[in-house]
Amino acid sequence: MITSLILDAFYWIVWLILAPLRALPIATLPAGLTEALGTIGGYVSGLDVVLPVVTIIAVLGAILAIEGFMFLWKGINWLLRRLPTQS
Repeated sequence: MITSLILDAFYWIVWLILAPLRALPIATLPAGLTEALGTIGGYVSGLDVVLPVVTIIAVLGAILAIEGFMFLWKGINWLLRRLPTQS
């Protein structure tokens, strides 16, 4: 019961924060962009025969996640060194 209350409260807080975004009009992509994405998909499907594109995307995602974590870690350490009580 307490968990459902906490989750409901979290839901309503996020819902209120995102309320201005729901008031915006629905954006549509131009036709040229959707055609370009379809063309790129055709090229990638041809490349998938030689290189597994899903694996490449997964590896790149893992690399970006690790680099992002390292950047965040360095930023937190930099911030902690700036505090006056730290040596």
